[in-house]
Amino acid sequence: MVVEEIGAAVKPVGIPGKGVVDREEIERVVRLVLESEEGTVMRRKARELKASAVKALEFGGSSYESLSSVVKEKGEHKI
Repeated sequence: MVVEEIGAAVKPVGIPGKGVVDREEIERVVRLVLESEEGTVMRRKARELKASAVKALEFGGSSYESLSSVVKEKGEHKI
């Protein structure tokens, strides 16, 4: 999801049948992220995702409110 839909990551290509990534592929991916224009865009998107997650977890944020609602609901239905 982060790779395909959001574009904030890159997925290395593993060696077929072995389930490992060789050093050349690791180098390619690191250079892509650190040195290319595409990498600049990925890093910007990653910062935006981080800011969005922090906001959602803050008091009053969407995740905070959702979790508070679940806790409140479960507290009302004690066994």
